[in-house]
Amino acid sequence: MVTAAALFAAICAGPVGGCSSPGHPSGPARATPSAAADGGYNTAAGGPTATPPTSIAPFRINGGIEPLDGLATAQKWANDVAAGRMDTLVAKCWTFAPERVRAMYGDPGWLANILATPGEPAQIGMVWSVPPGSVSITWEELRSDYPCPVVAIPGVIDNTLHDFDARHLVLRALSRQTGHPIAPSDTQANYPLGCEVGLSTVPDLTAELGPMRSFDPTSIRVTMSGSGDDSVARVTATVDGRTVTFGATTILTHPCISSIS
Repeated sequence: MVTAAALFAAICAGPVGGCSSPGHPSGPARATPSAAADGGYNTAAGGPTATPPTSIAPFRINGGIEPLDGLATAQKWANDVAAGRMDTLVAKCWTFAPERVRAMYGDPGWLANILATPGEPAQIGMVWSVPPGSVSITWEELRSDYPCPVVAIPGVIDNTLHDFDARHLVLRALSRQTGHPIAPSDTQANYPLGCEVGLSTVPDLTAELGPMRSFDPTSIRVTMSGSGDDSVARVTATVDGRTVTFGATTILTHPCISSIS
């Protein structure tokens, strides 16, 4: 689990997406998510407009002047991007909302161009940057069997909180709590979803939520407020016949649950 001290130490890590925080994919092997857990919301309106999947010639990730541990596994992701295998990318990068995956990875040509530039090591990961766009992979993510980079593409997708991020965050939390995580490795120990620093903290989401039998995925509703880095969300869902309300925000560009009532 990432500690508050570690999070604050990561503030100087560099460009957007170069910092690690609760909820960011890392570590365990990625298993294909269960079909039952998504509640059919993956095609919900309101997601970003991404370039339709296209294929290009395979490209190599430029790891920079020093050997990059994990580059071989990151190349598996790059090969899927080049081939336009969007369904595979959505399934493998399940810690992100499907809408975010489609937007981040939907332009293989743009990604090939930026990843052809030498990667730069930052405090907690590698960054490829052609301002204002960027691609970053944390060191933890590079140790996984299928690293999923954080991508910011001007005019397409940024790293602020969107309604689909908040919806996916709550979907994951409730799917875990009712015994049907969207992927076998999606656990509190592997992927803490509660905010660990800031004005509101939820250090142990499992304990905070308590026992739950079932929830209605179609009942998840998101209300956004604020803008840019100050965006926050209020998310409601029907759990065991009652309404549960979540607060969601971002810590160092990554979404987390800040309150439950």
